[in-house]
Amino acid sequence: MVVIGIFLVLELVSNNAVEPWLYGQSIGVSAVAMLIAAAFWTFLWGPIGLVLSGPLTICLVVLGKHVPQLEFFAVLLGDAPALDTDVSYYQRLLARDQDEAAQLVLTHAKTFPPEQVYDKLLVPALVYTKRDRERDFVTEADEQFVLKATHEVLEDLGERRSAEILAAKIGPVAGEAQSSRSRVRILACPARDHADKLALEMLRQLLNPAEWDVEVTAVETLTAELVALVSGKTSALVCIGALPPGGLAHTRYLCKRLRAQCPGLKIIVGRWGLEDNVEANREQLQEVWADLVTTTLLETRKLLNDWLPVLAYEESKTATRSPQLLSASA
Repeated sequence: MVVIGIFLVLELVSNNAVEPWLYGQSIGVSAVAMLIAAAFWTFLWGPIGLVLSGPLTICLVVLGKHVPQLEFFAVLLGDAPALDTDVSYYQRLLARDQDEAAQLVLTHAKTFPPEQVYDKLLVPALVYTKRDRERDFVTEADEQFVLKATHEVLEDLGERRSAEILAAKIGPVAGEAQSSRSRVRILACPARDHADKLALEMLRQLLNPAEWDVEVTAVETLTAELVALVSGKTSALVCIGALPPGGLAHTRYLCKRLRAQCPGLKIIVGRWGLEDNVEANREQLQEVWADLVTTTLLETRKLLNDWLPVLAYEESKTATRSPQLLSASA
């Protein structure tokens, strides 16, 4: 009897303490799920159920991770969050819980590089909003709240990034070098709506303000006005922000008009957040002479920084030529 009692005590400790901790760390099973499973299988099968509760629970979680029809087991019994971070952020915004949504952004910025917040949280939320608005899953009021909350989050991130840039400047020599270098001008044009404009604001925050001068046009700007604006300014390139879904036809038309008016102009199209038909979108836009088509803000920043030496040289030549032309005309 003593041996049986010791065996039962060891089984209880193993199933209710050791296995939840060990399996939960290695396989991703929730400790609470292990405890509930132990109670359930013990009630159903007695001591045999207590012994088998751990392996059975683990088998259900593994099946849920690899069999789509049994995915609910992984959600119920696993220790991973039920929703991805970007979906949780979007869900908090739809619930009008702006405080928790902002907290998710700050937590993500502390865990991962801050630059990833734009591509991993903010852009997907805007894409989800546009998609659900087109399907009438959300109201116009919901859309406006998401845009307003995202704008406020952007302002906060912009202030933090400005403080980091100021802190990174070392001594007056670096400041003088930055001030003496001419900035490259970018005309950023939203393709359709305010979500596109917010994405362009994110790009402006990602770029170094000592090297880039980004001007974001208003959403209400007509195509003819935009073409006239490009013709009247010496911008090194034009960046068109066009978040999916939709917007491809209008972006193609805009590229055609800009290319016809300014053949030497460099045009970048940001289809940020696009996951499906990427190559088809890229081919259709390159057919209308778009120089680059990118799908993430970080990819856009990298390509722009790669172009920076050439663009800065062309910008300096243009700046030098302009005073000469003015003096000659005088």
